[in-house]
Amino acid sequence: MLQISVTIEDLNDSAFDVVGAAVFEGVERAYTTDWGITGPIIEALGISIAYQGESDEPKLVSRNFGENDFDWMATYGDAVAFSASPLVAAIKSVAMLRLGDLSLPISHKKVAGMVKDQFTIVSSLLEGSICHNVVPGDRINTYVFVAKGGNRGAAMFQDMVNLVDQLEGLTILETQGSVNGAQQIVVEHI
Repeated sequence: MLQISVTIEDLNDSAFDVVGAAVFEGVERAYTTDWGITGPIIEALGISIAYQGESDEPKLVSRNFGENDFDWMATYGDAVAFSASPLVAAIKSVAMLRLGDLSLPISHKKVAGMVKDQFTIVSSLLEGSICHNVVPGDRINTYVFVAKGGNRGAAMFQDMVNLVDQLEGLTILETQGSVNGAQQIVVEHI
């Protein structure tokens, strides 16, 4: 399965159920909304949660500048995370300490909505990957994505094509089928 590397700061809060699965049991659960799931984790790991509250006082600043509220702060070891939700802040802090940079499988149906800025994914795709090479197209801002060989490469290339369809910054202009045994698509970067 094709994967895109992102940092914790690249993700929006809705991604942390998937991140929680990567950190804990490998099963996606409602880590960000269910105290019955995350509460025991918070207690067992000794995660500290603090409410900054509504006030005229300036709140602590989060590195997640795209989000509006940082009412909750969670601390786990040296990791400090902020969110509008205490459970999201807790999962973020654990993920920061345990995962650092991480990879998300791009076949996940929601991956385009998991990042704050889709350019995070677009830039990775334009650099190429283990399933495709990228060469400049004939026109300005166009690129030709060429599948790498093998059954594994073909399956990951199809995952990548499906992802490109979800992204706002890339548009598939044409599919060139199999050229010299490799699938190709022409993509415009807007």
